[in-house]
Amino acid sequence: MAKLRGAEAVLTRADAVIFSEQDVVGSSDIERYASLTSRDRVLVVTRGGRGASVYRNEAWRHFPAFQPRRQADPTGAGDVFAAAYLLRLHTTGDPYVSAEFANCVASFAVEKRHHGGVPTLEQVQARWLEGKRRKRFGPT
Repeated sequence: MAKLRGAEAVLTRADAVIFSEQDVVGSSDIERYASLTSRDRVLVVTRGGRGASVYRNEAWRHFPAFQPRRQADPTGAGDVFAAAYLLRLHTTGDPYVSAEFANCVASFAVEKRHHGGVPTLEQVQARWLEGKRRKRFGPT
């Protein structure tokens, strides 16, 4: 694990920044990055099978992961989360709904290997409405 290079420059300019808690040395780095995030911008920390945390307007909100039917391969789930998050953020403008949506999409990504875990929109909608979420977790 290493510090994210150029994080300060990115966090002061980007509308949304997404990274995994595994990308940083510890929670102190996450809090430091949050403090650099402008009030109207978004910082998202993915937390693997626990879900994701969204920092906006100087506050954290936590979103538990959806329970996959089975776990075959977690490789790429973070990338799937990021793509789904940014797509939903672009279409809705809501950073919190986007986290729920991205958690749901990522839950499919771990169920199969390679691109076999890419769900249809109908599958995502069904799981979003009826799917089980993992237990909530505490602050960063």
